[in-house]
Amino acid sequence: MRVFLTGGSGFIGGALLRRLTGEGQKVEVLTRSDRARRAVLDAGGLPVQGDIVQPGDWQAAAAAADIVVHAAGRVGDWGSRRGFFRANVDGTRNVLKALRGWRGHFVHFSSIAVHGFRRGFYDENSPVRASRNPYAASKAVAEKLVEKAVGSGLNASIVRIAGVYGPGDPHFITRLLALARTGCVYFIGRGDQPTNLIFIDDVIDGLRRIIDWKGGPGQRFILSDPDAPGVRDALREAISVLGLKTQIRRIPMGIAYPVAFGQEVLGCLTLKSPLITRYVVKAMARSCFFSIEATEQKLGWRPRTAFLEGVVKTMAWYAQNS
Repeated sequence: MRVFLTGGSGFIGGALLRRLTGEGQKVEVLTRSDRARRAVLDAGGLPVQGDIVQPGDWQAAAAAADIVVHAAGRVGDWGSRRGFFRANVDGTRNVLKALRGWRGHFVHFSSIAVHGFRRGFYDENSPVRASRNPYAASKAVAEKLVEKAVGSGLNASIVRIAGVYGPGDPHFITRLLALARTGCVYFIGRGDQPTNLIFIDDVIDGLRRIIDWKGGPGQRFILSDPDAPGVRDALREAISVLGLKTQIRRIPMGIAYPVAFGQEVLGCLTLKSPLITRYVVKAMARSCFFSIEATEQKLGWRPRTAFLEGVVKTMAWYAQNS
């Protein structure tokens, strides 16, 4: 099996690359920097120079593969609309242009963010919602491009992934540590709303099965952990692992949202990322339940890593690499 992977030097893409090369698969990886090239080589991949936002020779390498996994893109809760759309929409469009008339399997990384923050129950067939947030909006538009390509004959699968944490991702622990060291961490709402988190190893297990999916084009999958604790309990477990004397308190949405807005204004003035954003506030407060029932039945997959176990593994990695 010949695989072409975008985003192979990132958190999820890098973990998938290591899984595939560990199996002996030939994986060509789009790289745009020396740092990414070194990371790909260290993981056993074959670097292909290029950038998803620029058409180039890399498109021929993609078209020569049996499987194309599109993991590259801009992820985050802070940044310009233009930056998110350039990476997530223009990048996806360039990958799809390379695959016109192609007969392999295309796996597209999306996000549960495409469903927005409205309270409710969501599954693989739930439609995307319009959003003002540039990340969520760009992922929704990218999905539409993939669905259009499926209508033109592309064998593509869309994977909507929840919030991923684990070894290799410094953002989860660093942000939690920054908040915990202030002496108090706040949750929004009642605190029993789902965290919608999933451990990296479980994500890779699901992705590996999706790559081998033979069920036909246009399938959507959701990778999330329905057994993860609610927000309040998740904070308690995580703080206990950090070993800090940090209080956990509730803050009303009516206070948290203006505070986040103020942080964003400060971020614009100082050109530094805010400690908390309106996107994070909404994501933490939302009571959105994501069903993995159909994904579980089709793939024979279910998350196996308990949240506390995952946090312990993540903290151990952070301590070793910080």
